[in-house]
Amino acid sequence: MILALKALRMNNLIIITKYFFLIMLLPIISISQESSIAYINAGNEFLQQKKYAESIEMFDKAIELSPLEPRYYIYRGVAKYYMQEYKEAIIDFTRTIEIQPDYAEAYNLRGIAKGDLGDKDGACSDWHKAYDLGYMSVIKLIQEFCIDE
Repeated sequence: MILALKALRMNNLIIITKYFFLIMLLPIISISQESSIAYINAGNEFLQQKKYAESIEMFDKAIELSPLEPRYYIYRGVAKYYMQEYKEAIIDFTRTIEIQPDYAEAYNLRGIAKGDLGDKDGACSDWHKAYDLGYMSVIKLIQEFCIDE
């Protein structure tokens, strides 16, 4: 019985310690998320102004703070795409897919970039995947570029 009480106390201490550290980290996590959102907002503002290099810098900072947020790679990939850095854009769209495999828009965008590089098969494969995931607007691209006559 005494051993059971000691084990229970130890288990509670471990649980309390875990929650204590989690509670202590929450403000840091919150600040990090707020900062990354501020960088994303700034990056999107630069993107609208067609200041692509500046937008990429902002997206880079957001990604540093939140490296597992798939949308941030999409945003940076779009900026790289507009700079005609198609291979780099594909890398970002692929990273999005690695983080969130069901992100249909990432397949669509990666397909567009692949198409601009002349990789018709890769583009069509990505567009079909986007369609399979429910991204219906990609059907026009599939009909135009992927159906052999």
